[in-house]
Order: sequence, then structure tokens, then C-alpha cells
Amino acid sequence: MKLSETPPELYKKIINAMPVGLHVYHLEDVNNDRTLRMTAANDAASQYTGVSIESMIGRTLDENFPGLRELGIPQKYAEVIRTGKSIEIEHISYADDRIRNSDFSVKAIPLPNNCVAVVFDNITERIYAEQALKKREKEFRLLFSEMTSGVALHEIICNENGTPVDYRFLDVNPAFEKLTGLKKEQLVGKTVLNVMPGTEKHWIENYGRVALTGEPLHFENYSGELNKYYEVTAYSPQKGQFAVVFNDVTKNRLAEENLRSAANHWQSTFDSVEEAICVLDDHNLIVCGNRAMMDMTGKNNNQMAGKHCHDIIHHSIESKEKCPLKRLHQIKKRVVYEFQSMDKYFEVILDPLFDDDHNYEGAVHITKDITKRKQDEREKEKLEQQLRQAQKMEAIGTLAGGIAHDFNNILTPILGYAGMMKDSLTTEGYAREDLNRIIKGAERAKDLIKQILTFSRQIEQERKPVKLQEIYQETINLLRSSLPSTIEMKLSLDPNCGPVLADPTQMQQILLNLCTNAFHSMRGIDGILEIKLKPFKVTKKLLHHFAHLHHKQLVRLSIKDTGIGIKSTDIHRIFEPFFTTKKVGEGTGLGLSVVHGIVRNHGGEITVSSTNGRGTIFNVYLPVHDSCQDELTEEVTTLKGNSERILFIDDETAIIKMAERMLTRLGYQITIISDSVEAFDLFQNNSLDYDIIITDLTMPKMNGLQIAKKVKEIRADIPVILITGFGDVDGPEFKNKYNVDAIILKPLVSHKIGETIRNVLSGKAEVLRVESINQHR
Repeated sequence: MKLSETPPELYKKIINAMPVGLHVYHLEDVNNDRTLRMTAANDAASQYTGVSIESMIGRTLDENFPGLRELGIPQKYAEVIRTGKSIEIEHISYADDRIRNSDFSVKAIPLPNNCVAVVFDNITERIYAEQALKKREKEFRLLFSEMTSGVALHEIICNENGTPVDYRFLDVNPAFEKLTGLKKEQLVGKTVLNVMPGTEKHWIENYGRVALTGEPLHFENYSGELNKYYEVTAYSPQKGQFAVVFNDVTKNRLAEENLRSAANHWQSTFDSVEEAICVLDDHNLIVCGNRAMMDMTGKNNNQMAGKHCHDIIHHSIESKEKCPLKRLHQIKKRVVYEFQSMDKYFEVILDPLFDDDHNYEGAVHITKDITKRKQDEREKEKLEQQLRQAQKMEAIGTLAGGIAHDFNNILTPILGYAGMMKDSLTTEGYAREDLNRIIKGAERAKDLIKQILTFSRQIEQERKPVKLQEIYQETINLLRSSLPSTIEMKLSLDPNCGPVLADPTQMQQILLNLCTNAFHSMRGIDGILEIKLKPFKVTKKLLHHFAHLHHKQLVRLSIKDTGIGIKSTDIHRIFEPFFTTKKVGEGTGLGLSVVHGIVRNHGGEITVSSTNGRGTIFNVYLPVHDSCQDELTEEVTTLKGNSERILFIDDETAIIKMAERMLTRLGYQITIISDSVEAFDLFQNNSLDYDIIITDLTMPKMNGLQIAKKVKEIRADIPVILITGFGDVDGPEFKNKYNVDAIILKPLVSHKIGETIRNVLSGKAEVLRVESINQHR
């Protein structure tokens, strides 16, 4: 940077390197905001608006941007000038036939001499200009070029003592007339005191000395008579005479004053920019900085001048290896980089400065705090990840629901036929025992489907009294086949354990998660896995830690392994979500936190003790539900019919064949049809031939809800039972909304369908409370 440059030139380069737009307006008439006329603008302003600077300079605000008057902007700018107070306009939307629709934030700053600086940022794209701001002009235009000097020839007039007291005009040239506005015929032969009686005495004395001594005189003078500044050279062509050669420098003098005023304007604008800006010379030394730069560094311009930026900004003796100034010296183009200091992030923009011959002479260094932007970017990324995970889980849930529906259709004939075969056997034997196993296995599959439906709906199952020893016996049978032969399993399930009011699926999840955790701790070694379930009396030691278990009968599930154990530094964290000591890909760290949540949600507690290298014991304490023994041993009875006529509709052939036999055995007359349209046509032609309609929900051509609606339009009194393999059907409002009297979830069981038919026919039907079937309409 050439330190000898005049301040206006330096500030002009600085402003043109700023990444925000700038307009400067002069209010010619303080009482008329329509006289706001643009006097200056920077390159960023042209880039933002797409309108050239040359086409805007000298024009009024209304001429350049007519749409701003509707927004009251000219009035606000004029008010800034009148009051001397800055204003900020957070949001302006603007468009005209030259400027596409854009949004801006604006700050108007009062300047001397009825001027206002308008600093604005295009917030439509929220970026700064991507290329170096060009120099608009290299220097201010010369106020005068090729001036012709005025010349006047005089003779000095002295008194009796030889002292000059006046001088007479002998001749003047045309330039004199042009520069002074005085005509030759008005001057020649007359004295200066005749023409300009207010001429000061010292001018006559000075010119007399030139005429009498021959010594030339050069000076600049203000003429009060003509209200002008002149640069004057006086010499004596002969004794007693003097010639004056002069130029009108009034505009130069006014221009200098304007330059000084402009320098103050630019400094005010420079200091109003929020970003920290400093100007560097070609040796990377700071020349000056704006107010934000001084605030950021805590140093004034005198303290910063001549210092390296890495010394002032980074407090480092040497520049960093990846200092962007090195890159700027290489490519001579804008360089943008980011860095972190403590818990804040900054963006640095470096723009090169060039002299008239395009030689590199320094740079503009702009520092912007982008911590908020970084935080927003991280939050956006986090939300996008959550959205992707939610979409994935939604897709899995949809797939699970579809699989459950199909599987229910498969289980329906299996359970139906097996039940009918069992009912047909009158004596005990291997056949009855085998059928019991088939039914039991199918019911386990049915329960598994309920779990899948529960997952796909993302809700918990309703709690009911369950005997954990029965659930855990089945679960352990599955576990045995999955554990390696190196692990010995020891099992002790006390049949005297009382029932627990719980979600059966979640009780199974507790055992599976704890056993899986134990298996991982014994992987690759010979080990023993002990599972115990027994009644437990509350001890003082347990109550000391868990007072809410007081006066409660408990069951205790103990899972003990001989694995590697848990480090003492980790044991207090094992129930934290996502905490895991497993390798990447071997676990999420959610298993134990899920177990902890389930146990606490059921009013119980879980404890752990472990010795590093010698195994771990988990104890789960759950309260016994004593008032539900009758519910667990309730007898199942099958209600039979009285030859009522049933129209049964389902597109699955295996299901309608099974239903025909099941309902016939229950004492009903049944007509089965697999085509829903054909079934409706049959009912429409013979509507009085049937006492009840049972229809599947999901069928091609016409679904169960459509059939229910149409048959009710023909016979409003006929009961309609809906069967479905989906678990998500509506609750209390279902009957009124869909004209359905009852709903049965597949697979169909003889006693359940018999009970539902009798309730519907007797007017006591209750619609099952489940979720929504809207998606299947």
C-alpha cells in the first residue's frame, strides 16, 4: 500500500472492496424528500441491483428506484438527515423493470452537509460478493482542465511620498473577462478603487512593490468583490507597471473542501460496517482498520499500523502454515477461509488491491463472526438425520404391518382347522396332544404378529396379568438354539411366582436384552449363564436404595454370567442411552437403557454388581399383582348359533373354506363368496335371505367398508362384522362412522367369532378399541 496516497483515494479503495452495497445521497431541499440525489455509490451496490453506477449518479432516488416511495423509504432517508439519527430497516422487498425481486436489509447513516449514507445487504442469497470490488475511479476528476489564464496590465499610482495608493487598468485579455465577469470597456483607464472600491489596501501595496522593485509575486487569493479564489502570478514588465496572470481556482478550493468532507463521510461509513475490516500493504502490514476491527482487537489504528495481521488478530509471532495471505499473493484473487477461535467461528475474506499498472499493492482483510451460521448448519444437519431416521422407521413399520396382515391370513386357516379337528376328537391321545402343540405354536405366532403390529403402530401393548415363568420358559427355549455350545445355561423358574401386571412383549424384551448382553461378555470363552426367577421379600438393604418398593410382594429375575465383567469406571454409566463398550457395529448402547426404562415404567427396579474379569449379575425386581388370579384361569366357552344365515366374504380361498366349516359346526347356515362385487350383487337381489354379514376389510374391487356402507343402504338393520389382519382400526367412533357393528382381528378363533356373532345378534356388540383404519379405506 502506498502510504503517500491521499485519504480520499485510500478510503475509496476500501469502500469499493467492502462486500455490502453503499449509496450516498444529498438532500438539496431539506423540506423536500424528492430532492434526494445520489452523489456516490460503490461497486457492490451495482452488483446487487444490476444497475450501473454511471446511470445512477446525479439522479434522484425516485428516478433510480421509483418503487421505494410506496414503501416510504425517501421520507425515512430525509428524516435521518433532519434528525441526525441512524435508522435500520430489517427487510425491504423491491423489484422494478431493471431489478428482479430481491430482499434487502438497510442501514441509513447521517453524514455532514445534508447527506446520508445507505448501507444495504442483499439478504436474498445471504452471501457477499464473490469477486474483488473494482476500483470505480483511480482519482477524482480534475476540476479544471486546459484552463486559459486571465491577464491584466496595470500601472501603479503613487502619492507625493512615492507610496502606492491605487493602480489603473491598462489592458485585459478575453480570458480575464471570462474569469472575472468584468468587461474590458468597463475597466481600461479606470483605477481598481473606481471599479472595486472595497479592494483591501495590502493588495495595492503588494502590487506596488512588484511594479517598483521588479520582484515577482505568486500567491492564491480570495476576492470578496467577485466571491472567487484566484491563483495569481504578478511581475513587472517595466518600471511602474505590473502584469497579473491568474487562474480561477475557486472550484479547486471548493473541491478540496469537498474532498476533506468526503474523507469524513467515507470514514463514517467505513466505521459503520459491522464486519471487522483492515487494509494491508504489499508486505501484509496493517495500514488502518475500521471501528469494528478496533473493537475486536482492542487496539486503535496507531497501535495496529505497521503490524502483521497474525500478530494483531491471532496474537502469533509468525503466520500460520495455511495463512490465506500466501494464497492471495499467488493467485491475486479473492480468498475466503474459515477458522475457529475458542467456541466461535469466523469467516475471513481477502480481496487484493492493485495500482494503476495492476501491480499488487495490498489487500482488504474482512473478518465476520459466523458462529450462528455454523450452529444453524449443524442443527439443520441434525434435523435432516432425524428426518431420514423417521422415514426409515416409518417404512419399516409399514412393511411390518403388511407382513403381519399376510401372516394373519396364513394363520387363520391353521388355527381354525386345528381347532375344529381338536373339537372333533372325543378322547385323549397322541392326536389331541399333537393338535394342542400345533395350536400352541400357532398362538405363539399370533402373539408374535401382535408384537409386529405393536411395533408398526409405535405404541405399547395394553398391560395385563402375566406369569413370567411361562413367558420366560418359551423365550429360553428360543435362546438355547442361538447360544454357542461353549456357554452352559442353567435355569431355575419357580412356579410359585405370582403374576405381574405387565406388557408381555416388554417382559420378554427384558430377558432377551440381558441374556444377549451376557452372551457378548462370554464370547470366545467357556461360560455359564444362570437364569433364576423366584418370589422375593423386600429387604432393608433394598428399601434403603428403593423406598417405593416398601410393602410390596416382588418377583426377582436374576441373570448371572461368568464373562469379562464391567469396569468400575463404567458400571455407573451402563444404563445411559448410547453408552457402550462394544466395538463399532456390535451394538448401539440402547439395550440396557431400554431395559432400565421398561423396569422403572412397570414400578420395579434393576441392580447390577460386577467384578472385572469375573462376571456380572443383573437383578430385576417387579411387583406382584395379587388380585388377578381369576383372570389368568378364566375358562373359554364357545357360544353356538341357532341356524342363523351368514354371508361370509373374503378374497382368501383358504379362509372362506375354513370359515364355512367353523361356522357350520357352530350351528349357522353360511354362504361363502370370494368376490366382493359378486357378494354384494347376491345380497342386493336377496337381501332378506341373510341375518348377518361377515366381510374382510382389505379386498380388491370393493373393500369391507364399502360393502358395509352399501348393504346398510339396502337394509339398515342387518349387522355387519368386519375381519382384518391389520391391527390399526379405529376405536369408539368406528361404529357410527363406518356402519360396522363389530370387528375381529385375524386369525379367527372359534370361540371368539362365536362370541362376537352372538353379541351382535343380541344387540350387545362392542367395537374393539384399536387404532385407525383410515389408510385402508
